Amino acid sequence: MPLWIYNWPDWLIGMVTVGGCVALAAGGHALRRRWCGLRLPRGEDAMLLGIGLLLGTLSLVLLALCGFAGLDAANRTERMVQQEAGAIGGLGRSLAVMAPEESRLAREQLRAYTRSVIFKEWPAMQAGHSSLTTWDAFDTLFRSLSGIQPTNASERALMPEVWQSTLQLLQLRQARLQAAQPAVPAALWAVTTASTGLTLGLLTLLPAHRRGQMVLMLSSGLLGLGLSVAIALDRPFCRSSCPAADPFETALQRMERWDLQTTRSRSPP
Repeated sequence: MPLWIYNWPDWLIGMVTVGGCVALAAGGHALRRRWCGLRLPRGEDAMLLGIGLLLGTLSLVLLALCGFAGLDAANRTERMVQQEAGAIGGLGRSLAVMAPEESRLAREQLRAYTRSVIFKEWPAMQAGHSSLTTWDAFDTLFRSLSGIQPTNASERALMPEVWQSTLQLLQLRQARLQAAQPAVPAALWAVTTASTGLTLGLLTLLPAHRRGQMVLMLSSGLLGLGLSVAIALDRPFCRSSCPAADPFETALQRMERWDLQTTRSRSPP
């Protein structure tokens, strides 16, 4: 699916998909009646309606699978963002209680990494990829942590927790970047698209009486609604209403506040 579609608001995606499916089915039905003139015997009308409903149901089931996959990805994305921001906050607190001369550079690099996530990587994920600048900021943070030399027993005991938080932050970052990829597998999209196309093509063969017209409009409208939901949930970070970077901004503010409190507590009266 082209990325620019995900930047549309939800109402526009719904209007385009529903209107497009209805227009394709109704337009194909009108063209078939005008140019082909195919008419089925009366006894086969009911069978055709039944096949149309069966294919429409199958297409809706496939679209529901796409929607469930996207919804699960959206929920996991929200949790991952919260957990990553929590890991940043925990690492910042651990560094703040160490000797200032040893951890000052690491704290600055952690804040720089968090700012890069907010201002550089978030727009990059909306385009479907990561930010090399943010990767460089994380690597710089990692090297800064390796340069910390504990000065007492409490700091030596704290270093394993610092490295554990750093590795957890790396894992959560990789999981977040993976979540920026499509939630619905390409094979499922291909099968769903083919099934939806076949259903819309079959709808053009429905008879022109009122019952056939009602089935055509209802089925094509439902297919459009299902398609709009599947598209809206496919790429959580590419949507115009994607998860906000608020947890990272909150973690950054808390780090700055914690550093300020630590500086005040260590300053002589």
